[in-house]
Amino acid sequence: MNFKIAVIKCLTHYKNFHGRSERSEFWWFALFSFIVSFITLLLDTAARSILSGSFVGIFQFLGFLALLPPSLAVASRRLHDINKTGWWQLILFPVYMIQVSEFLAPTSTQNPNTIIGLFNLVGFVGVIILIVFWCKPSIKSENKYGDYDEI
Repeated sequence: MNFKIAVIKCLTHYKNFHGRSERSEFWWFALFSFIVSFITLLLDTAARSILSGSFVGIFQFLGFLALLPPSLAVASRRLHDINKTGWWQLILFPVYMIQVSEFLAPTSTQNPNTIIGLFNLVGFVGVIILIVFWCKPSIKSENKYGDYDEI
């Protein structure tokens, strides 16, 4: 599967949390998400320098919200491909909560919040676990989430 096909498939199957996705589909979409995130970061930086220093990162937040459903769906299908439940993604909940809370109420780096530090630690460990799962090769036989030939 190439970059274009993977991105189109993920964006059109954003509601499909059933079935399986191969590694290439998942990682191509992860690259696309990274590129979108980088572009929205540049837009926010430009808007902040043009408008004022207190401009909030609305472009990044909108990009995050737009890519959240297809990202969750393809990650769930990728976990199904290695015979894991998509609910493993809940381990990333602290990461998402930090991103939303930072947008709504940016914290000062001078006074770090202990709760946010704990959420960062849990999120970091969760990301490591999920990356290991997402890198595992496909189970090349039928499992409870579908047949390998249907990918």
